[in-house]
Amino acid sequence: RKLLEHNFLADGITEYCVTFKFLPMCLESARQNPYVGLATCFEVLADIISAIPVRQEKDRGTTREQVVDVSDLADFLGMARSKYIVQSCISRCSLKLKGRCFHLLMTLENWNRTFEPESDSTVLAYNLRELLHKGQQSHPERRVTRLRL
Repeated sequence: RKLLEHNFLADGITEYCVTFKFLPMCLESARQNPYVGLATCFEVLADIISAIPVRQEKDRGTTREQVVDVSDLADFLGMARSKYIVQSCISRCSLKLKGRCFHLLMTLENWNRTFEPESDSTVLAYNLRELLHKGQQSHPERRVTRLRL
């Protein structure tokens, strides 16, 4: 929550921030999907913020604002049928830099799991993820996020 709060309040001039193209579409897709919801969407956005690298640009030095196109994520949020699949989708995403904007792409691995229903194994995986998240809150330096670049 603090990560999102800090990011959304940062101005991108004096403080680094990640700006999401198509954020309203993401939020609306998550809100309308009973399997996902806004809380899960915010978890995924926080994971994206953590995974986006700070880039150096020759003409401007360190970039203070990084734009990420999340239109593909918005489509995925509208179709997913499992909260856990959504929460873990970042580990199966790819990130492509086009100009000055990153495009978050939901790979075939994600799309193949779109209609995967909740099962005992996904509930167990969700509970394990919650335990890991609580452990990371007490030791934030141990946070690990996988994202293919």
